[in-house]
Amino acid sequence: MISIHKYLIDGLRTTVNLPIGSRVLTVKLQYNQVFLWALEDSTKPEIERVFLVYGDNEEIPKDQNLLYLETLLQHGGSTVWHVFESTPT
Repeated sequence: MISIHKYLIDGLRTTVNLPIGSRVLTVKLQYNQVFLWALEDSTKPEIERVFLVYGDNEEIPKDQNLLYLETLLQHGGSTVWHVFESTPT
């Protein structure tokens, strides 16, 4: 069955089990927490996917292959988060 599911991105590095072929639709703040919504086919086997969150001016390691997903503003814009997916090299 194809449907949209919501996942909490809890912390600076979060591993989420998603069905193969799942597509991240968006990342947003809800109730002051970071959530990811994905379109997925629940009949497919799951794989681990890793999501990383960096703040402004934080060092991002060069050896990581990252796919940018979204920038989020929290506390009226005084806190800024940048969300990436770590992809295989």
